[in-house]
Parts: sequence; structure tokens; C-alpha cells
Amino acid sequence: MEPLLIALSNQPPVMHLPGSGSNHTRTYLHKNTSRNSDKALILDAFRSFNPEDAVWLVWRNSDLSREQEQHLDELLTLMNFLGRSESWVDACLVRDPVLPALNCLPQETAPEFTVIEEGVDVACPLPPHRYAPEPEEPVSRRKATSIPAEWLDALCWSSQDVIKAKRSSPPAFSWVRYLLFQEDKMESIRKDAGSVPGWQGVRYALDSTVLPRLTESVRVAERVRIKLMGINRRLMGGDLSAVSSYFSGKNQDGSPLEGHRHIYILPEDRDFDGRLDHITVFCRQPLPVQECLSLDRLDRLWQRQGRPDIHCIPILWGTRQELFPPVRQYQSITPFVPNRHHRHGRGSFDQWLHKEVLLELAYHDLPAPERIENMRYCVRQGRQIYWLQFHRTRGEDPIRSGFGFRLSFREPVAGPIAIGYGAHFGLGRFEAVPG
Repeated sequence: MEPLLIALSNQPPVMHLPGSGSNHTRTYLHKNTSRNSDKALILDAFRSFNPEDAVWLVWRNSDLSREQEQHLDELLTLMNFLGRSESWVDACLVRDPVLPALNCLPQETAPEFTVIEEGVDVACPLPPHRYAPEPEEPVSRRKATSIPAEWLDALCWSSQDVIKAKRSSPPAFSWVRYLLFQEDKMESIRKDAGSVPGWQGVRYALDSTVLPRLTESVRVAERVRIKLMGINRRLMGGDLSAVSSYFSGKNQDGSPLEGHRHIYILPEDRDFDGRLDHITVFCRQPLPVQECLSLDRLDRLWQRQGRPDIHCIPILWGTRQELFPPVRQYQSITPFVPNRHHRHGRGSFDQWLHKEVLLELAYHDLPAPERIENMRYCVRQGRQIYWLQFHRTRGEDPIRSGFGFRLSFREPVAGPIAIGYGAHFGLGRFEAVPG
């Protein structure tokens, strides 16, 4: 065993990682208090791979004898899981393999390419020539476990040994930073995304002990945009000018993007309790792979006033028809804020408002409704939320009045319907009325 492990530990392996997806489980664990309801949410994250894909670990310069290769192959066949106990694997030694592109390398040996995500520290054994037993120096009167003099004994330390020795890590242990590189990884993502063409958006479920109120829709949507631009900038190697126009809403020269071709960020209250529980990010045209990758990495949002972060869990990717099935009736869920001001000569105020709604619907390539009815407020669990209670401005823009309506169409219309000022940030949003 020892010669084999020494040969493998003298250098960290290089790897090929296939495409994967992020998932998690949630468990509410009791805090061991007198209250049965006193529980803590534990998020257990993991990656999911296609069972037919292989993870390759390659030692380029290891000089193993034929006997050592046989021992390693036998050890690998006895390994039935990797990491998590439910992560079943079928491992074996491959001699003279035809390797795929090696896209995960130790930082110290990696070439200067653009990385697709931040480096990850991986636990690796300390090589024997770097292992030096530390003298026993108990930090208290309690007897501490002594550090093994032999490298193999130190390598076999358990968690119990680490705790007894009052250490934070095993003695024959080192962190090695690995980088995942863009070109090879993006190629695997392109292959995966090519089998699901036409995605126009994604819907996230929101989870937090304190969810934001419906009236904060525009502020939450702005945080989503900022987070997506940051994710996309990191994917593009840190270049701010390379951030996708789908997220920034601007051309390369900084001018506003015309034709509503950038994303809509639409916070939703789908259980009608007055708090946001979902967010849908939608684009009127199919999203490129790079933008889908950025959306896939949106995992949490910061909240004001020390409130806990919001976890974002993607639950549905799809086309417009899949995300917003057609219906005939819609009603306001956030206030419609006109882009223009009412002036004398434009008819009565209500007539002008209805013309503004028709004009905005045409701007967003939506049909004109048969009937437009005014709504003074929206109702959530029997409570009236007036339009003046909503945040209706972005940045330093002046605060404007907001209004609500009920729209009835002749034929079913696929959403989303978001019009007027701040439409791409959840203002002027209409929800479907079932029936």
C-alpha cells in the first residue's frame, strides 16, 4: 500500500469533469431545545452527473510497477461510492487511455486561460517528503493525541483523531486549488444545451425565513439584475464591457437596447399571501448558452436591514408558452406607471390612461384587449394593497403614480404582460386570471 500511495501523492492529478447540474436537499433539524418547532434549515448541496459520463483522474508522470497497477485496479474495483454514500461509482484503472480534454487542473500548473468559475480547494494528501511530524504541544491540561511519526499512519487519521488532537485538519493533509477552464467546459455545455433549444426563461422558487413583500418587487428585480451581471462578468473573465446585453440592456457602445430584447425580471406572489415566492426571468427571444449558464448560477440574493439571504432554486426552464400559458383575462399585480404625463386635450384622465395601456401593449407586441377595467388595488388573502404602497421608482428617478387594470382579450394571450415604466423590473406586471 505505502509505495503505491506515495507514487500517487507526489503530484496532484489532472482531471476531466463532464457537464453537471447543481442540486440540493433541505432538512429541518431540531435544535435540541424544549420547543418542538425550534428547527434549523440545513441545505445539503451536491452535483448531478449523467450516469453514462465519466470523470477522469490522470497522473501523468507516475511510475507504477505492473504489480502496483494490479493493486490499484483491485482497490478501485472495491470502491463503490465517491464522496457521498449515495454517489455510486464504478471505478477502474485504464492503461493507455484515449482521453477527453482535461479541463480541471491545479492552479500552479495551469496555463493562462480564462476560467469559467472560481477556483475550488480540493483536499489532497501531503507528499511524504513534505510531511514533518509536529512536536506534541497540548493546548490545555487535557492530554492531546500525539502526531504520528510515520506518514502512512498520519494519512489514516480519522475525524475522531483530529478532534482529540485539537486540530482543524489531519496532519498529512493539504489544500490544492483547482481551476475549471472555459473552452472545454463550454463545449460540453453547448452539447447539453443543444438538445433543449428555444429556452426563453427560467422560473425560480424563493426560500428564506423572511421573504420580501410584494410591494418590494422592483427592488428585488434590480438585485437580480446586478447579481446576474456580476455572474456573467466573471464568466467572461472579469471584463465589464463583455457583459451580455441580455442582462445589461445596453449595446456595446453603452446606448440603450431597443425593441425590448433584454430580459424581463418578474417577481411573483403565486400563493397570494402578499410576499414574493417566485421570480421568473424571461426573454422574448431564445437565450444563448452563455446567458443560460449565468442564470443557472443565480443561487441567492442579498436582503436589506440584516434579513437573511433569499435562496433561488430553478424549478422550470422553458419557452414562453411553457412559462406563461395563454389565458383570456389578466389583472394588475404591480402598478402600471405611465411613461408620459397627462395633459389637457388628451381626453379625460381615464381615457388617457386606457390609451396609454393600449400604446404600451403595442410596444411589447401584445394584442389590444376587448375591455379595460380600472382596479384601485390588488387583493392578497383578503387584504387590500393599494398601488401607492408599492415602490414605483428605480435609482434616483422621480416617484410617479401607479394604476391598476383588469384586461379581457378576445382570444387567449400568452404572457408575460409587463408594460410601462420599469416593465423589465416587475412594474406594470399583470397576472393571469384562471378560468
